[in-house]
Amino acid sequence: MPNISRVRRFTLRNFAGPGFASFLNANFEHGNSDLITYQMVVGTGLVNEAVVTGWLFFRYLVIGAYVGLATVAGFIWWFVYSDNGPKLPYGELMNFDTCSSRETTYPCSIFDDRHPSTVSMTVLVVVEMFNALNNLSENQSLL
Repeated sequence: MPNISRVRRFTLRNFAGPGFASFLNANFEHGNSDLITYQMVVGTGLVNEAVVTGWLFFRYLVIGAYVGLATVAGFIWWFVYSDNGPKLPYGELMNFDTCSSRETTYPCSIFDDRHPSTVSMTVLVVVEMFNALNNLSENQSLL
């Protein structure tokens, strides 16, 4: 039977972070409940410390840009290139909002189809899954 304390430390270290794990281990094992309550309410960081640094903001901006572009590309792909889609010219897709007020060779009801949204959501989920697998720490990755 495994040592429960080792299992708890492993779980905290790998899922809550090493700082939180050492904080909990040190304070729970010594019964320091006042310090635990104070640090959970006030926090352990500095008051003037930025929550999001410049580098972290840049990372979020880049990740958001490529995830957004991939999602929109999946949506466009279904309308323009998919064998199951209507194979519209790109210009027609960009002018979808004027479909009802002009002559078209396709019915305007194709824009009510849920397939492109499904493709976009699938692309979003797959990209985010790869992003989660690649995320080892704040500044390191598998690649």
